[in-house]
Amino acid sequence: MEVRQEARMAIVAFHIGWRIPYRPALVAVV
Repeated sequence: MEVRQEARMAIVAFHIGWRIPYRPALVAVV
């Protein structure tokens, strides 16, 4: 379940980073 939640957060962060020019979420994931 933990992995699933992490994966979902990563997907959300990726979508946010893809939508906006600045990708702070992507950096946070890394």
